[in-house]
Amino acid sequence: MKIAIAGHICLDIIPRFEQKFSTRGTLFIPGTLSEIGGAVLATGGAVSNTGIALQRLGLPVSLMAKVGDDDFGQIILNILCRQDASLAEGMIVSSGAETSYSVVINLPGIDRMFLHCPGVNIMERR
Repeated sequence: MKIAIAGHICLDIIPRFEQKFSTRGTLFIPGTLSEIGGAVLATGGAVSNTGIALQRLGLPVSLMAKVGDDDFGQIILNILCRQDASLAEGMIVSSGAETSYSVVINLPGIDRMFLHCPGVNIMERR
């Protein structure tokens, strides 16, 4: 028997800020170039956060979420497979759909900000 974790999954893109930026500084002024460090790619959303935590605690889990057949979807599946190949088995790959992603702006000393694309996780509007 496995614990099923179903719902939202996304790719978190987390740029590394190696220098301190002021909230009133030049970081987000149009036309400027701000040098930052490399980025971390991680899975985010309730499915991966809860499912991977439970799996690390030794519990059997099955993840169920939808990704697109784009590069971001493939990255999510690769991250899950590196953790444990069985984590990707219940994932649905939706042809022609965009995978959900978030750009996580994590400046030192300031609460995080998220730029989020819900992708395949948003219900189709009629």
